[in-house]
Amino acid sequence: MTNQGVANPPAGLSRWAKEVWRELMAENTFMPHEVVTFTRALTWFDLADALQLEAEGLHGREKDAKLKAAGDASTTGLRFWRTLKFVDPTRPARRPGRPPGKTWPPMAAGAAMLRRLDHADG
Repeated sequence: MTNQGVANPPAGLSRWAKEVWRELMAENTFMPHEVVTFTRALTWFDLADALQLEAEGLHGREKDAKLKAAGDASTTGLRFWRTLKFVDPTRPARRPGRPPGKTWPPMAAGAAMLRRLDHADG
């Protein structure tokens, strides 16, 4: 599926979020549920920025509360962002398993021997 149907960023996003939207939509292909996740991540990042700006004029507990809320909004945005699992084409995915040339450390080799049942008497 391509991103043709969602070429324009959603209304209500900041200028920064709209630029990120356009750039990543041009570079990636998102499934419909990923577009929703992407939008929510950018919305939470915008909220975190707005709360941080509001906190600049405050003092004491009010400022602390706004900064805490900004941190929570940023964390929520990052949680949405992480589910998108962007892939860097310059760094291919690592093959599973132990890298070539690496041997088992002595303790791990002994533990593997303990787990084998064919060496036991019986």
